Amino acid sequence: MPSNQNNNKNTQDDLLAMAISNALRLEQVKTGLTDDASDTLDGLSADLLSDLASSGVFDASQAGAIARRLAEFEKDSETSIQAVYKQILKDIRSSLADVAAKQSQLALDQINKVAGFELADSGLDEKALADLVEGALVQGAPIRDWLERQAGQLHQRVLDSVRDSLAKGESRADIAGKLLGQSAKAGAVGDGSLLQAQAQLDTLVRTATAAVANDAKLATYKENDDVVDGMQWVSVLDDRTTEDCEDLDGCVWDLDGEPIGDAPEFPGDPPIHWNCRSTLIPVLKKWSELSKEG
Repeated sequence: MPSNQNNNKNTQDDLLAMAISNALRLEQVKTGLTDDASDTLDGLSADLLSDLASSGVFDASQAGAIARRLAEFEKDSETSIQAVYKQILKDIRSSLADVAAKQSQLALDQINKVAGFELADSGLDEKALADLVEGALVQGAPIRDWLERQAGQLHQRVLDSVRDSLAKGESRADIAGKLLGQSAKAGAVGDGSLLQAQAQLDTLVRTATAAVANDAKLATYKENDDVVDGMQWVSVLDDRTTEDCEDLDGCVWDLDGEPIGDAPEFPGDPPIHWNCRSTLIPVLKKWSELSKEG
């Protein structure tokens, strides 16, 4: 008969294999969510060009008129940008609530699958899931704060581009290229304001999805602390893996974050950097302990 130690090793190996499979599926989910957010942001280009045309700033010749029309564009463009980012936040929250629910259920399913019976049964209720999404932190700040920052940065880049074009005597076609990242003369894609915003948004959505997924799993492990003894760090190991994540791969802590064995101090729930793909899997109590408790 296999020893208790072998049984637990096999269980952990099975959980690791399922975690890797889930990580691949989660990358597909991230891609879908970033595509959706990018589609929403794409609509902003037409709004900004419309705001620019309505302001008539490029039709004015006197300094006073230019200043008044630029101020009008500043106000209208801020309204347009904020409206789009508010919609993005609403959509992201809805999508991440679904991610949290599925990852919490997946955590239960994986534990029960390796056990061969319903060992864990305490999931997260609707309120807990909503609170989890609302309270999720990405690199120390809530998702709402990051989107507000990105909206503000985009607005400033747009204003700077318009002012720069006015100072250089450029046309509306030139400023359109600066905003959209396309040269009016050559049609070449460059670092336009909206392209930079797209890249920032993509990174935020991917990292936020990872944060919510891991928070949901860890919260579920803690809800089932009668069968879950701790957590093990699992990193996706490839040519994109950071040194920190590579060093943490395989380390184990208890559910309070206290190191087990030679693990370092717990760095906090993954993601620990932008675009981090690391995750946590449960370390179940020994079968002998579960038998006694049962």
